[in-house]
Amino acid sequence: MFTHTIQTLIQQALQSLSIEAPIVSVELPTDSNFGDYTSNVALALAKTNRSNPLDLAHRIAQAMPPHEIIERIDVVKPGFLNFFMKPSAHLRSVYENDVHIVVPDLTGKSFTLEYTDPNPFKEFHIGHLYSNTVGESLARLLETAGVNVRRVNYQGDVGIHVACSVWGMLQAVQSSKENAPSEMSLSLKDVEELPLPQRVKWLGQCYAKGATAYKEDAKAKEEIKVLNAQVFMAAQAMWKRERPAFEPQVHYESLIAQQVFPQKLVQEYYEKGRQWTLDYFETIYKRLGTKFVDDGYYFESFIGELGHALVHKHLTDGVFEKSDGAIVFKGEKYGLHTRVFINSFGLPTYEAKEIGLNPTKFADHPFDTSLIITANEIEEYFKVVLKAMSFVAPEVARRTVHIAHGVVKLPEGKMSSRTGKIISGEDLLNDVRDRLLKRMRENGKLAG
Repeated sequence: MFTHTIQTLIQQALQSLSIEAPIVSVELPTDSNFGDYTSNVALALAKTNRSNPLDLAHRIAQAMPPHEIIERIDVVKPGFLNFFMKPSAHLRSVYENDVHIVVPDLTGKSFTLEYTDPNPFKEFHIGHLYSNTVGESLARLLETAGVNVRRVNYQGDVGIHVACSVWGMLQAVQSSKENAPSEMSLSLKDVEELPLPQRVKWLGQCYAKGATAYKEDAKAKEEIKVLNAQVFMAAQAMWKRERPAFEPQVHYESLIAQQVFPQKLVQEYYEKGRQWTLDYFETIYKRLGTKFVDDGYYFESFIGELGHALVHKHLTDGVFEKSDGAIVFKGEKYGLHTRVFINSFGLPTYEAKEIGLNPTKFADHPFDTSLIITANEIEEYFKVVLKAMSFVAPEVARRTVHIAHGVVKLPEGKMSSRTGKIISGEDLLNDVRDRLLKRMRENGKLAG
């Protein structure tokens, strides 16, 4: 990429030393410890100039004009010049078809990148893998440019999908007690003894069972609605235990007349299922080489409470408005569309959670820029959310950018965890690994 630049600089140094060299060789070293580029020009010219190669190399290095892309030049025996480039140089200068493209100098800037965002109680599918690939690529490119990158992950650990999963777990364990012939019919103790991938697979089956029942069975749907409030209550109890200063904003117990299942049981199943999937996700991140910072995991169950408070705070100043029992943001005023931030049950929606999430990320670690990386199917959603945020947290909104990528679809259409029409991220990684190993064996690159 920088061969031509270094050749020109060496030529200028030789000219100042009154040394002629029609051709200057600059190559990539076989070992990165010897720099990004290396040149044997001193060795090539030493004999005709009656010089010691090492001495000549030092003279050339000293005579080279300074350049913004070069961090340092090492002279090593018997007379090589090794060039080390500044980290930002790899992004700031790109040569393609003799066109020099310059991007801003980002050295020392702080970026927060949010990506991957899988939901506990669901499988890590190839859509999450896509988001991770885009996000991790951007993170590494920015780090090469000298940016301080903070990787964060936002995960939906409450909501109907969780209620469907917990309902399915409870049904499967109940079936086990009744000795129903089903591969799902295991006691919770039996499930806990399974290897982690099998536990997560079982959770996926429980979700599919619950989601199907929610769609097709009126009685089950009502049970899952009540269970949904119980799951939120379980999450609040978990946070109060883990963070004593946590103050719940929503009183979910007031939304239900009677519990469907004992709350102690819901608490146990919720926390176990949540932790199993989070542990499993870590095994995927390890394979992908992604390391989210320790305090970079954000959860809807916690953030939703903060968003709920912020929306209500800005109801009085006209940012949000009441509409049919809900609280909305009227996006039409700004060429967008209206979205609900607090629903008619008084619960925070995804939109309200975003309002709580982004200022929290900034408060935890102030950033120059925050990138949110998701599929492009929610572009319009983010336009409204960021506009609303511009009134609630203007400084954060100004620094926040939504980056949309494509949506992964199967030949028959969009993936669905409920129907099992998904390709898991682990399956794809295993398939790629197996094919590479097969090809390496065929080419004689791998024994066995």
